[in-house]
Amino acid sequence: MRMLAFFKSVKMACLGALAIMVVAQAPSASATPLVYDINWTGLNGYTMTGSFSFNASDGADGRIDETELTSFDFTAWFNGVSLGSGNLASTYFEPFNFNFNPIAETFYVLGSSKSLDGQQWFVAGSSFCSVGFVSGTAAQGFCQNDGYLFGSWLYLRRPPFPDSTLTATRRQTPVAVSEPASLALLGLGLLGLGVARRRKGA
Repeated sequence: MRMLAFFKSVKMACLGALAIMVVAQAPSASATPLVYDINWTGLNGYTMTGSFSFNASDGADGRIDETELTSFDFTAWFNGVSLGSGNLASTYFEPFNFNFNPIAETFYVLGSSKSLDGQQWFVAGSSFCSVGFVSGTAAQGFCQNDGYLFGSWLYLRRPPFPDSTLTATRRQTPVAVSEPASLALLGLGLLGLGVARRRKGA
């Protein structure tokens, strides 16, 4: 009887360890990073690609701004040739105004570029930038080497009144893969269960 009680306790300990491992492996919803790919198509062969990420819990208020980003980068292109890029580590002293609706999964583009409803990525004043992007109610386009690249711009208030092409596409969340230590813990738990069952049947 004493031996049976011992192996029952071993079994319970193994099951407990297994439960702890499962809970530890479960990702926290509040800390789950959401990653989006950026795309934009302007005029005359100008395009943009990039990506950004933020913690899912920060989007509960329906807005992600530049202070809530965990990563951000973009590259401006002209006919497939890079014009330059920007990211959170940029040190060129340009302001960064970023506004994204995580519920609708769309950028805010209906206000001025400096407002909560616009975008101003690394562009200061009227034309101070290394490479940047602005989007407001009037237009969307690039800035490079302290001058606007007007050939890239979509003029949203001029005929034929094009729609904004600034889009964000969410990447599929990767499936968590167990670490070697977790697998070892699971193996020990199963081994304990097997020994307990064998002893009980003996």
